[in-house]
Amino acid sequence: MKKPNVRLAVFLKELRINKLLSQDEIARKCGVSPTSWSKWELGNSSPSLRSLRKIIKAFGLSHDAVTRILLDFVEEKG
Repeated sequence: MKKPNVRLAVFLKELRINKLLSQDEIARKCGVSPTSWSKWELGNSSPSLRSLRKIIKAFGLSHDAVTRILLDFVEEKG
């Protein structure tokens, strides 16, 4: 069984909490399903690169934040 990417899950949950959004609200803002967002926060799955681009665009994330997301994504896929 694949090990969940805890750092990415924590980052996504912190992003949502810092924006004071529910999972439904953040999923809608990012153009993904609430079920997908929930799985990502729990570390049960990870967003695709397409979904990551939606998250980055929706929140205008900084270069540092984007780097952190991509490093976590690559680490999990590697």
